[in-house]
Amino acid sequence: MTEYKGSVSVTSEEAVVVEITGQLGSYVVEGWIDLAGLTDGVVRIREYVAVDGENYRLYDYMDYDSSLDAPAVRLGPMTLCGFMKYKATIQLLSGSSFEAKYGFVTRVVEVASNIYDLVNLLPSIVLPVALGGIYMSLLRSMG
Repeated sequence: MTEYKGSVSVTSEEAVVVEITGQLGSYVVEGWIDLAGLTDGVVRIREYVAVDGENYRLYDYMDYDSSLDAPAVRLGPMTLCGFMKYKATIQLLSGSSFEAKYGFVTRVVEVASNIYDLVNLLPSIVLPVALGGIYMSLLRSMG
């Protein structure tokens, strides 16, 4: 698991909150952006995905205004192939500039999947081996 945290200046220019590339396997990305500093105006949060691993395409966007009752915004979870890239951006559409704190996390899913598969396969491997050993012992004792 990898954590990304920090803050970003929210201005009229689209700013990268987090960009995730070069994962070792399929992964899940999710995170939070704190918009408590948005006292007036509107911000737009965009999510981009590079499905081919090179060219970002807009996946989704949402506008938030200063009348938010809950300023903690959650993005994801989203599962991506290891070669794919993810990027979240923020842009002030109107109002005063501010700092937004964020925290994101990625988890590689192949490792968990392989451990899960191993745990599930273990009985099907151990049981026949154990029973085979018992069967062979019985044959020897009879023979």
